[in-house]
Amino acid sequence: MMDYLRDQGLVEISLGDCSRLISFFSSNADGKLNFADFTQMILPCEDPVVRAEASKRPYARVGRFDSLPQEIEVCVTRLIQHEVDLMRRLQICVRDLEHCCDFSL
Repeated sequence: MMDYLRDQGLVEISLGDCSRLISFFSSNADGKLNFADFTQMILPCEDPVVRAEASKRPYARVGRFDSLPQEIEVCVTRLIQHEVDLMRRLQICVRDLEHCCDFSL
């Protein structure tokens, strides 16, 4: 994921950011994303119609040195950036909550 993001020009995303994102979406906590995990990250959760339509589409294998169409790469990159930003904000909220004087587990 880091290589892809660097190729797209997103150098402000760290290895830790990628690791947290993968850990969040990894269904079996092995630090890897399978296809189902990837679709969970990419497809909108609040729109089951879009999820179902996208899941029905036939897929074409993309070779190791092939690229996706530019507009798709831009959208995927933007989506990953938003997910990382959300995780960063969530971390800040958790830290703030932990430091509240009236917080307890």
